[in-house]
Amino acid sequence: MPRKDLGAFSRWLGGVVLAIALAGPSLAAEDEGIFNPGTVLQLRIDLPQEAVDQLRSNPRGYVRGTVVEGDQTYPDVGVRLKGSIGSFRQVDARPGITLKFNQFQKKQRFHGLRKLVLNNSVQDGTYLNQFLGNELFRAAGVPAVRTGHARIELSGRKLGLYVMTEGVTRDFLARWFKDPTGNLYEGPGDVTSENLDVDTHGGRADRSDLKELAEACREADSTQRLARLEKILDVDRFLSFLAMEAITCHWDGYMTGRNNYHLYHDPGTGKMVFFPHGTDQLFGDANATIHPQANGTVAKAVLKTAAGRRRYRQRMAELVEKVFDVEAIQKRLAEIEAAALGTSATRRSAARTLTAKIAQRAQSLRSQLEGTLTISSGPPLPLDAEGKARLQGWQPRVMGGRPSFEKVESEGEQGGPALKMSIGDGGECRASWRRKVLLLPGRYQLRARIRTEEVEPMTGNPKDGGRSGADIRLSGDQPKKKLLGTQDWTTYEFVFEIEPEEGLKGEQPTSSVEIVCELQASRGTAWFDEGSLEIRRLQAPAAATVEAENP
Repeated sequence: MPRKDLGAFSRWLGGVVLAIALAGPSLAAEDEGIFNPGTVLQLRIDLPQEAVDQLRSNPRGYVRGTVVEGDQTYPDVGVRLKGSIGSFRQVDARPGITLKFNQFQKKQRFHGLRKLVLNNSVQDGTYLNQFLGNELFRAAGVPAVRTGHARIELSGRKLGLYVMTEGVTRDFLARWFKDPTGNLYEGPGDVTSENLDVDTHGGRADRSDLKELAEACREADSTQRLARLEKILDVDRFLSFLAMEAITCHWDGYMTGRNNYHLYHDPGTGKMVFFPHGTDQLFGDANATIHPQANGTVAKAVLKTAAGRRRYRQRMAELVEKVFDVEAIQKRLAEIEAAALGTSATRRSAARTLTAKIAQRAQSLRSQLEGTLTISSGPPLPLDAEGKARLQGWQPRVMGGRPSFEKVESEGEQGGPALKMSIGDGGECRASWRRKVLLLPGRYQLRARIRTEEVEPMTGNPKDGGRSGADIRLSGDQPKKKLLGTQDWTTYEFVFEIEPEEGLKGEQPTSSVEIVCELQASRGTAWFDEGSLEIRRLQAPAAATVEAENP
């Protein structure tokens, strides 16, 4: 953590700073002041009409603009619009804006920075979440951008208060890592995706580091998996990252959403480091579970090991005790509110609500860690006396290509209903019928009767490491063998386990899992007999079947 940031943050935490926080290089004095919560910048952005027209037709392309701060003028600044589905606004409205000061003048800097990001905060009425969330991540030793506030005028229109952050550039990387020349990736998407954005080296990378990380995550033996990950992933900092996502209820981050995050390959250590992005929707549910569903490949790989789960819980307890200091956080919020939020009754009301949620969150976190509070997603799937349940209510999903789906009433094994998927010639695709269920901890078996006709494998390996063919499985897991070719009705089984949470004194929570009837192929058809689709809770470990040996 940068020393000056660490000093400032430790003061508002009453001098308590997590021992595991990692010290980075000191900040340049010229670029510290603009992120002081007592400072609200006044920025005027002037765009010629031609540039406005270009942003209307191509919002993501940089145009030339002039930025004025007080008596300082910055000419030829790269200006473009930013934001995803929820926050994007057109240039004639109240857009999010990225300012790249060296886009057209390579040596130009703004208070020492190449890039400044101006967020319209349309998804955060408090205007405080990014500031607070990023400081909490930094206090936990996780890299996170510095945040401040600015009032923006765009071509004569006063747009009001914005949340301002530094760009994740080589400047940022140099503050946290000795070598800032590594590959930097940005979500949305997972480490298995070939479409994961590369934010360095002109958007180019051979992705060998991502492939190595993904391969380590697929290691079947949990002890060997964690050992392999320790060599290429900063596991300690990753656990802090996951724990802080859960503490701050960052539902749209990596662990749950596989969305807002950055991933840096540090050449100095050879290890990958995750850090947050888009922390504008925090603390939505003050009673959110400390064990959210892990959808990210790396999160699942770590938390499916006994040692990983134990270390995660230990790290969360440390962070709740040493970083999540309610009195200090609320005092900090009050200081920022007084300095930046102005007289807006709406913003101040939202800030008061956030302050109250901080206290509620702290109480919930401690109760969950003590085992006196269990947060459950809902009642578990009802099982019969034999521990079985029929699986109905399937919904189709396309992961690539153009398959056809059909619920056929008379094509099941005994003339009953079946779930059918077909892929035409040359139509490589991934298709599935899916069903989410809530389950208590235990060992479970999925079972289906499947028929295939002329199912041909895909020419390349699927991006998530799966294999071609038809199968039933759990989302996020991949069996070692699937059904190919033409096969008459065949019993296919898949075994998985939901681990109990350690240290709970009350009932165990339910976990949400997604069951997948899948066809990955270049062509062919698969039928899943709907009457045979079932889940069974096993009373003792069952041997894996040859059809679907579970890694």
